[in-house]
Amino acid sequence: MRLLTVVIPLYNQEKYIQQCIDSIANQSYFDIDIIIVDDGSTDNSNEICHTLMKTDNRIRLIRKENGGVISAIREGVKKCNTKYVTFVDADDFILKDAYIYALDAMQKDIDMITFEIARYYSEEKVKREPHIIDTGYYDRNAIETTAFPKMIWDFSKNTPGIDCSLCTKIMKTNQLREVLKQEVKNIKIYYGDDAAIIYPMFLHIKDMQVIGECYYMHRQRNSEIAPYIKRDLFFGEVYELYRYLV
Repeated sequence: MRLLTVVIPLYNQEKYIQQCIDSIANQSYFDIDIIIVDDGSTDNSNEICHTLMKTDNRIRLIRKENGGVISAIREGVKKCNTKYVTFVDADDFILKDAYIYALDAMQKDIDMITFEIARYYSEEKVKREPHIIDTGYYDRNAIETTAFPKMIWDFSKNTPGIDCSLCTKIMKTNQLREVLKQEVKNIKIYYGDDAAIIYPMFLHIKDMQVIGECYYMHRQRNSEIAPYIKRDLFFGEVYELYRYLV
């Protein structure tokens, strides 16, 4: 049985979805499942995915009514048949050797594996963001004493804390299902969905491997303002996230 499923939550990303899927399908660690959850796209994203699915039997495509990113994540995790799961946003992509670095940690049964992230502006401009905690293995005690104090903010360096992106984490599927079922429940937010999942997830894991490699290319679009920021209810939604987390 395969160890890892990559879930792609998708909504109206016809411009980028093929590059995203190709970057996953062409991994040097080939033995993965790929689940695309189309959250009610109204552009050509679904048709592009259908075409790609015909050429690769590892790809599954799920179509659902629009319900937000967390609902798409929940649906993808529900369909996973592997021990571990990770994510790639439909407008991002990953480097070819992404998951090979995690193989040893998965074989050792470690609950969470976390990588560094890069902000991708162009082929000429990629800004890598290193971990704020040392690479290596963390048992539960080390997570609580070393990671927790820097989780949201590292006051000693006056920098943001541990990156909460789901896409730089490889997690046990059964643990994530429990978090989505018990902790996240039916919350519907448009901002901070990764934080709403990752922070509770840290309360459930027994150990973690921090790997000093960077494979994830988080696309930056300077000319575009994220749709959730333009919403009239943006600040109210940020407050709902804060209230949920505390």
